[in-house]
Amino acid sequence: MTTRRFAALVAAGVAGALGLAGCGADAPVTGVSPSVPVGLDALPVTPLPAERNGIEVVPAAAVPAAILDAVAAQTSVEVTGALERTATQEDGSVERTPLAFTLSGSDVAYDATVTWDDATVALSRDGESWWLGADAPYADALGRPDSVDLCLAEDDPLRERWEWLDGADALLGTVLGEALLGGAEVSAGGAIVTFQVVAGGAVVGELDVSGVGDPVPLLLTVDDPSGSAEVEFSEWSAVADPSARGCGGGATQ
Repeated sequence: MTTRRFAALVAAGVAGALGLAGCGADAPVTGVSPSVPVGLDALPVTPLPAERNGIEVVPAAAVPAAILDAVAAQTSVEVTGALERTATQEDGSVERTPLAFTLSGSDVAYDATVTWDDATVALSRDGESWWLGADAPYADALGRPDSVDLCLAEDDPLRERWEWLDGADALLGTVLGEALLGGAEVSAGGAIVTFQVVAGGAVVGELDVSGVGDPVPLLLTVDDPSGSAEVEFSEWSAVADPSARGCGGGATQ
């Protein structure tokens, strides 16, 4: 499944979630809950332990933004992902196209690799210096023999083609779109909070988020008839000031 498909997939889930929220019984009358003895409603809620971030009690509409804000506050991350696009051919056979990628660094200094079919692409960004190194199959498919070792100009269309991998925040923003994440489930001990991802009224995946410290993502899994994905995030802020090669040591434009 491509990242553009993911964006459409999860965006569709927003409409489904909002539709479900608008149905059902009338809104409850405000005031003291009839299931709680009079007077107990005024008691303070038990506070969360100091290390817990409480992401599970954030309003559903605000959860994606809270997660992306946490990502933006980090200095570095390690990401590994495996995607598979599924397409049914006219003869009824199913074609599966797997893609794997890695990313290490931040949104402005990272090294990444992407592999699918028989092609491999390496990308590196150091500030505004972007480098791409493609193997022969990808360079031939593009009709860009220079992409074997290329420093990308600001207006090079290859930048837009790969912008979905431009750091963990871009990756998450593409995958989640403006989706509402719901059904939060807290693990024993509270270290992990799992949100359901809904599309078309059906649960199509889960997002594990850290329940301790900043609510950064840990594992995203999505599976629907068009494909599947598993993306793992680790080593958040393990490197205070990550560096990448960018165009250093590569070709010059």
